[in-house]
Amino acid sequence: MDLHRITLVFLTALLMQYSNHMVRCVITDVQLVGGPSSNKGTVEIKQDGGDWETTCGINLDINDVIVICRQLGFTGASIAMKTIPYGQNSTPAIGLGCDGNEGNLSACPTLPTLSWCSSAGSASCHGEGYLGCFVDDVGNRVFSGNMNVSSSMSISYCIQFCQESTTANYAYAGVENRGECYCGGASDNYTRHGVGVDSDCSAPCHGDPTDNCGSSGYIAIFISLGVVLGEGVVIITLSVLLIVLVIYNFRIRRMMKDSNKDQKTQHVDLVESSSSPKKDTGFYHDIQDVMISDPSATSDGDIHYSSQIYEHKRANVLNPDDTSAPHYSYMI
Repeated sequence: MDLHRITLVFLTALLMQYSNHMVRCVITDVQLVGGPSSNKGTVEIKQDGGDWETTCGINLDINDVIVICRQLGFTGASIAMKTIPYGQNSTPAIGLGCDGNEGNLSACPTLPTLSWCSSAGSASCHGEGYLGCFVDDVGNRVFSGNMNVSSSMSISYCIQFCQESTTANYAYAGVENRGECYCGGASDNYTRHGVGVDSDCSAPCHGDPTDNCGSSGYIAIFISLGVVLGEGVVIITLSVLLIVLVIYNFRIRRMMKDSNKDQKTQHVDLVESSSSPKKDTGFYHDIQDVMISDPSATSDGDIHYSSQIYEHKRANVLNPDDTSAPHYSYMI
């Protein structure tokens, strides 16, 4: 058997093994571990519901990350990291071969394990507020607001710069060409030069290589968090004030109702106590007794009311043992 035939047999066997591996291995789950947040970390996958496996970083690219971020529910893909900054739980066991158009990793082909691959791959996804990657023109920028160029540029740096601007209340922040930041107003049409894809914005930021800062001719755009938070604070403040006013109004109405009820109760108690035949409550009751005493006509035709009952009761109230209380008569 000549060398040519031996080589052909070897390559055929290798291709068959590679093909069988691609057919057998179906990725059923993915996660990012070890990162500073849920949208960054080492890529680990499960095949056919098995154990978690660390992926190889050598062949990990932005197309793989696009599918990973899509499957995990993030708004977009930021960057693929071939040299891992987040550590790894095991030796890389598999590689990914996505083209970026797959709906999830189960549709991506897998690559055979490479014995010389010792470094795992990591992915960074965009979180809330990412609007996408768009074409920009140096001679006619999509954003005409403030700009900043810095060797410390990162996504958060740019957003903060636009948020804290005293020139205008910017609605957007965009990063481009690794170290450039542009601020845009709500009326700016950032799609007017064209719409790119996440793979067009994949240049690492100067200040944070775990995120992308657009690329040459492409700008990654984000909603200004200052605007979002400002509107949110206003809404929350108004809601709290409304609740406080409702509670205050309810308490005032309740206090007024209780006050009216107490006044009515006191009036009823007073009337009942003064008209009760079983209880002597003092002068008010005694005066009523005087007024209802039977009058007797005098010789001169005047009506004479006796104060005997009044004085008797008054004496008993003041001092039951005192019998020297004077008696008076009243003439009308």
